[in-house]
Amino acid sequence: MKGYLFLFSACLLFQSFASAQTTVTKPVNGIQTYAETMMTDTQLKHAIFGLYVKDMTTGEVIADYNSEMSMPPASTMKLITTATAFQMLGRGYHFKTKIMHSGSFDSLTGTINGDIYIIGGGDPTLGSKYFNKDGTQRDFLINWADTLYKMGIREITGKVIADASIYRYEGVPSGWVWGDMGNYYGAGPSGLTIFDNLLELHFKTGVAAGDSTELHCTVPYVPGISIKNFVRSADSKDDDAYVFGAPYSYDWFVRGTIPKGQEDFVVKASIPDPEFIAALEFDYALEQRGINVKYAPTTFRELDKIFLL
Repeated sequence: MKGYLFLFSACLLFQSFASAQTTVTKPVNGIQTYAETMMTDTQLKHAIFGLYVKDMTTGEVIADYNSEMSMPPASTMKLITTATAFQMLGRGYHFKTKIMHSGSFDSLTGTINGDIYIIGGGDPTLGSKYFNKDGTQRDFLINWADTLYKMGIREITGKVIADASIYRYEGVPSGWVWGDMGNYYGAGPSGLTIFDNLLELHFKTGVAAGDSTELHCTVPYVPGISIKNFVRSADSKDDDAYVFGAPYSYDWFVRGTIPKGQEDFVVKASIPDPEFIAALEFDYALEQRGINVKYAPTTFRELDKIFLL
């Protein structure tokens, strides 16, 4: 009797499931058809794909394919952030970075009796390789320094202070993978982004697989950073080196392998503190232009820590 009850229950469950399946009406249009036929491509036989398109005005579902399947969104989230930026900021929005000073300006001597501030506005293009030709990434710093020089400024009795507080200081999510944070693709956003927040590690590799490598410089220069090098030379032509380091930390290490026989092989990492690098680079540009800055550059974050003590 129990066997019949189980079979009867199973049949009811199957019939209910089958009925539920048949009541689902999928949209009929070109987008839906393309989504369904795309996965028939043999090159995508191991891929996972989901699509859900809805008219936010009428509520009509335009296309639905695997919309309830759980999957990592990865870089498709860029579509959401881009659309959000367009909606909130507008298509013609321009980021603004302000150069300001505290204290007073003596036009007779060309002296600012105070500090110079770089107030970040979240501009991602400052020194970016995606918006500047190769070799021109520092031109914006030179232009800033030239502008101050043309205004008659020759000396600053204070220091350069970079302020990236517009985005606070929590650019990297708390759940970020340790193996990603130190690498270029794990660079967090900053209110004062510079050079795409990308740090180049320049290596000289050995002649044979297994040989040690030499880390001879970083670009840009990061004062005080300690990078322990465990990278080995390899027969492979791939960059299989991974950088481990946290934001605002200067104790980093790098492991993995890179191609052998290279005089200058670049491994891309993330800048630990873009705000400070912006202050440092601008301070150097001012000195090169002939504007003397009395004290070493610093950041709003560092000054804020002092104020809180």
